[in-house]
Order: sequence, then C-alpha cells, then structure tokens
Amino acid sequence: FAKRQGLPGLTLLDSGSNALYMAVKLLDLPPGSEVILPSFTWISCAHAVILAGCTPVFCDVELDTQNVSRRTVEPHITSRTRALMVVHYAGKPVRVEEIRDFGYPVIEDAAHAVDSQLGGRPCGGLTEVGIYSFDAVKNLAMPEGGGITARDPQLMDRTKQLRYCGVGKSGFEAADRKNERWW
Repeated sequence: FAKRQGLPGLTLLDSGSNALYMAVKLLDLPPGSEVILPSFTWISCAHAVILAGCTPVFCDVELDTQNVSRRTVEPHITSRTRALMVVHYAGKPVRVEEIRDFGYPVIEDAAHAVDSQLGGRPCGGLTEVGIYSFDAVKNLAMPEGGGITARDPQLMDRTKQLRYCGVGKSGFEAADRKNERWW
C-alpha cells in the first residue's frame, strides 16, 4: 500500500479511528492544546483529540468542497492552538499548502481519500502525519482496519512502538524465518 501510494511507510492498525488517535499522540502536544478540525466530519476526529488530552476546536468548511480552507481555519487560531486536522472529505483533496502556511503540524484524515492526489502527491502523505481507514464503508474496504504514515522516519518508528504497547516489532515481525518460536 505504501509503495503504491508513494508513501514513506505505513503502519497498519485495527481502525482509522485509532490511527487518528495515534496521529495526535505522535505530535506530543501539551495537555489542553487546541486542535482545529472541521465540524463536518465523523466523530472519530474529535474523539481522537479528546482522548489524547487535547481540546477540539471546530471550524466550518467551504460549501463547494466540504473541506476546510485558510478562510475557515484562521478565525479559530488562538495562543492555545498547537495543531490542525484536515479531512479530505469524500476523497476531495484539501489545499493543504494554505493550511500549512499557519505553521502548525497538520494531521490528514484520508479515510475516504485512497488514490486521491494533490499536485501528484497522495492524500495522507502531504503533511506531517496522515491516516487511512479500511472500514467496510471506505473506498478501499476490509472488515476493519486503518493505517498511519508520517514523513519523519522517527515518527514512523514510533507508530510501531505505540501500536504494540512499546514493543518495536509485532510477534510476526519478531519471529525468525526458521519458525523456531513456540507460537
């Protein structure tokens, strides 16, 4: 998936919702930090922010794209803002360059944007951290699942540690090829 999408890597998780939570945790935001996100999205976006100890701040979306824009985000920036979350709604790419200009880390929710691109680059791989969902109602579906990617190799390594409670490798990855481990 990562190779096909042109991503630096992908860590698979049990859901897109948990990928969102991990994305917020990867940013190491101080407790109470404000994360601006669209009000027009699935509740998992706000849940991830709250579960990570931060405060969701909702902004509106543009009527023609159903996406946030510089115009809809800017009025909500305060001294407590520490990150922004964008949702590529219905696979329509958010113009992330104008959002990145604010200077905050940006989390991309590309749950419905597998194969969507902006400027030849994949949605989910345009900013610091991106997530995907592979839920049954998504455009690349399986019974359940999600994934997270990050530009920074150190963040990618942390995704694997967070996924397995601090262990860097899954049981499958840790098993040697001679199949000598008891399980």
